[in-house]
Amino acid sequence: MIVFDNDADNPPWGTDVWHSDETFREAPPLGTMLRALIVPEYGGDTLFASMSAAYDGLSDRMQQFISGLEAVHDFKPFRNLFDSDPASREKLRAFEDRYPPAVHPVVRTHPVSGRKVIFVNPQFTLGIKGMDDAESRALLGLLFHQAEIPEYQYRHQWAPHTMVLWDNRSVQHYAIHDYYPNRRKLERITIKGDKPYSDVPTVALEVVRSRKGARAISHDAHGGHAPKQE
Repeated sequence: MIVFDNDADNPPWGTDVWHSDETFREAPPLGTMLRALIVPEYGGDTLFASMSAAYDGLSDRMQQFISGLEAVHDFKPFRNLFDSDPASREKLRAFEDRYPPAVHPVVRTHPVSGRKVIFVNPQFTLGIKGMDDAESRALLGLLFHQAEIPEYQYRHQWAPHTMVLWDNRSVQHYAIHDYYPNRRKLERITIKGDKPYSDVPTVALEVVRSRKGARAISHDAHGGHAPKQE
C-alpha cells in the first residue's frame, strides 16, 4: 500500500499527468483502489478517462493504422527521484535492472470485455517501436490527446472515507494539484495484472520502419550536397 499525504511541506508530485499506473512493468497492475482519508475543503479531484471509448472515437482509418503497433514504456518520471551521488546512481542502476523498458501493444485487447483500448500514456510511454522519432511523437501526441476529451471522462470529487476502484487496463487517470498548500491524504493499493496483449498480429518492424520520404531514399552524403573541392 502507498500513502499519498500531501500538504505545504510535501507538495504533490508526478500525478498531474494522464497515465495508467506503472505501465513500465512487463505486467502492469490490473486495477487500482484509492481511499480518501483527509480531503481539502475544495480541489483535489481525480479525473478518469475511458481509453476504450477514446479508441472508439478514432476514425476507422486511424484505428486500422495503430492496431498492431507496439510502444516502449519506461519509468522515466521516477529517474528524477535519484540524486547524482554514487550511492543514488547505484540504486538507479538496480531499479533499471529490475524494470527494463517494457514493450506493449499500442492498442490492447481487454481480456474480459474484448474491447480495444488505447494503451499509451504521456507519463511512461517513450515512443512507437521501430518508428521514426518525428512520426512517433506526432502519433503519440494525437493518442495522448484522446484522454483529454471531456466526453470520455469522469471527474470524481473526494469525500472522507470514500473509495474508488478502477480498471487499470482500460482507464487512465489524472490527479489535479489545485488544492496546494492544503492537505490531502489517500491510501492506494494496486492489484497484480498480466501482460497486455492484442488479438491483432504485431506489425513487423521492417514494415513500421519503411519510409518513402527523401531521407529514406537518399544514399548520398548530405543528400548530394556534400562540400566539393575545386
